[in-house]
Amino acid sequence: MVSLEDILGDLGLIAACLLFASPLPTMRRIYLKGTVEQFSPDPYIFSVCNCTMWVLWALITPDRAAPLQTNTIGTVTYVFYLVVYATGNPGRSFYKKLAMSATLLAMVSLFAFIVAPSIDVIRSDKTSLEVASSVLGVAADTFNVLMYAGPLTIMSTVIRTRSIEFMPLPLTLGTVFCSSAWLGYGLVVQDVTIIIPNAGGTLLGFLQVVLYCCYMNTEESREARDRTKDLNMSFEEYRKSLHKEHTTGSKGRNEEGSTLD
Repeated sequence: MVSLEDILGDLGLIAACLLFASPLPTMRRIYLKGTVEQFSPDPYIFSVCNCTMWVLWALITPDRAAPLQTNTIGTVTYVFYLVVYATGNPGRSFYKKLAMSATLLAMVSLFAFIVAPSIDVIRSDKTSLEVASSVLGVAADTFNVLMYAGPLTIMSTVIRTRSIEFMPLPLTLGTVFCSSAWLGYGLVVQDVTIIIPNAGGTLLGFLQVVLYCCYMNTEESREARDRTKDLNMSFEEYRKSLHKEHTTGSKGRNEEGSTLD
């Protein structure tokens, strides 16, 4: 019989995958325009750190297959996003943030595995397991809150420009859905490590939705939507021109081959 824990774990996985996919329109825009504009890298950097820490935590914490699967997918996905973001000439500050985050991640991991030197020793010693799980759990909680709060770093830009252009709605809604699903999972398995960050994430997500609703119909936001439509139209025209060139080239080669025959 399927348990409520399994159902909520699967729901959490689906919600997380939707959250992981939510930056795709932003990444597409960065790739097409060749610039990051005013999009902040913070949500993606925090997400890589967060998912990596949850993977480590789930590896040494018994019966946490759902978080392990989910965050493995998340780690791979957000590394891909960072690669795409790097193609948009983000500037030196982006690489400094990457270096600082990687250093912090390495230090936390090293500390955790000094407390609990190896998985084999941890598995045979209940106390060491609890200590290591607690250390990584606190670190995962911290990065989890930072990931959910990451989009808030653009709040000042939204308020200053009165435009939601650089505060993507899919990422905002994904945050609410994902954090709510994992909050439910945490309550069922009674794991404070999961409950705390996702309760905070749910609250922060709703704050982002409120901010979005406040500025979504301003004149500046409407102009931003028009620019996005123009970009999409330009891309479609470019794609059609490539297709036309390919078709014309193939036809020309076929006619040349027929003449030679």
